[in-house]
Order: sequence, then C-alpha cells, then structure tokens
Amino acid sequence: MNIEGLGSWLISHENRLKESIIKTDCYKWTRWQEDNSTHIFPCVCPNRNPECIFIETYYEVQKAYYLIQKEQDYLEALEQYYKIKHNKSAVLEWAKYYEYLGKDILAFNPVIKIKIQKEPYKVKQIVLPKKEMKYLLKFKEIFAEYYYSSEYENY
Repeated sequence: MNIEGLGSWLISHENRLKESIIKTDCYKWTRWQEDNSTHIFPCVCPNRNPECIFIETYYEVQKAYYLIQKEQDYLEALEQYYKIKHNKSAVLEWAKYYEYLGKDILAFNPVIKIKIQKEPYKVKQIVLPKKEMKYLLKFKEIFAEYYYSSEYENY
C-alpha cells in the first residue's frame, strides 16, 4: 500500500475507530481520543478483543503516516548533511538542529507489529512502503549514528 492508500485507509476507517473505542474496555484508547495523548502504553490485557486490535492498528498506521508525510523535510535535512558531512562539529550541530525531526523517528520501524494474542504469542504485521520513505529511513540511520554518540551527549 502506498502513502495515499494509507491516508485513504485512515479516512475510510475513522467511524470504525470511534465505534471501537466506545466498545472496548481499555481506557487508554478513550484517553487517547479525548486528549490525543502521545504516549500509549503497550496493551497488558490478558485477552485482546477485535476492537482493541483494530484501534492499535489504526493508531500505529496513523503514526507512520504522519512520519512518512514529512519525507520532503527528511530530504532537505539530508541535503544539508551531505554538504557538511566531512566536518564533525558541523554535523553535531546539524543533529542538534534536527533533533525535533529525528527524535520522532528513532523508534520507527517500517514493519508494524500488532499483538493479536498473548498465549501463544501471535502478531500481525503491516509492511509499509519503503520506496516512499527512503529519505526517512536514510535520515533515521544518519541521525541515530550521531544522536547516540558520546560526542552528541557532550555537545
């Protein structure tokens, strides 16, 4: 599925999302809907119901969709990086400057895994279109290298 397909899927499933949030016993999704909480804890429910699985799928696809939409921003950051990559100090400044963009993608994975069942453990996977996020993935690789370096911590 391409980026437009992800967006269309999100729009076409908005009503199902709202209905599922009402049906599920899991309070975290009601809170997410009410205040758009950014931190969603992993599900610890002993039994995953279909609504909870769907809501988590929607949430993860939406997060990925918003990141992929910033592909032009990643390209611009990479263009700046390639101009200065030979200068360690300038690259560290670059990483500091783009921290707002980079921190959001450090945990990003182009394969979304949704836990369906706890015992035995089962997941469903959604593979995102890598060709439409090549700059995101390259930016993540370069940013993470400097972000996790000891020089960055002391910079």
